Amino acid sequence: MRNKDGTRALQRTVATWAESVGEWVLMERTRPAQGHPVATARGTVLSASERLATGCLLLATCYCTFEFMADHEQIVAAGGLVIDDSTKPPRVLLVHRQRYDDWSFPKGKAMPGESLEQTALREVREETGLQCRIVSEFANVQYEYRSPKGHARPKIVHYYLMRAEGTDAVGDTPDPDGVEVDKLEWLTPVQAAERLSYEYDRNLLRQLDAKLDTQQ
Repeated sequence: MRNKDGTRALQRTVATWAESVGEWVLMERTRPAQGHPVATARGTVLSASERLATGCLLLATCYCTFEFMADHEQIVAAGGLVIDDSTKPPRVLLVHRQRYDDWSFPKGKAMPGESLEQTALREVREETGLQCRIVSEFANVQYEYRSPKGHARPKIVHYYLMRAEGTDAVGDTPDPDGVEVDKLEWLTPVQAAERLSYEYDRNLLRQLDAKLDTQQ
């Protein structure tokens, strides 16, 4: 889910600001003109319908602004490169998302109040059914994501190197969640390179392969 804490705080600020501006405009229109005692006001008092129309205009402006921000703010996500280094060569877990028909590493959007580590562990657990532990931070990937409305949005994914918990955690292929993910596979780096759908994931895999080689 998208992290909306910053947007919601800004919404409250702009709404308060808009209300203050509206009050200021009304005050300025009804204030007596200085130095002109004959003039009773700079303008006429706003009628109820005028106040309603002004308020609707302000609301519409704010709504359009917030919609634009929501469609262009950066998406923050986290995920895991889950490894099984009990085999030779080691294996890494890939997920298939039926919605996009792609193969990638498990990941997902951060929820409000979560740390990046919590997001990564939750998303891996939800998509793969595996309880994992974080070994170390691994890498960040940035790219453009196209929203359903067609807007290009910047996205950053924070990846962590993980191992599945439990002695039999990697004995069998775990069950996918069936919602976002319909297939899971433990693959060697060579197999994973052929299966992954995106070049930025293949770059991650190359970094992982190099790291595992230095540990052997």
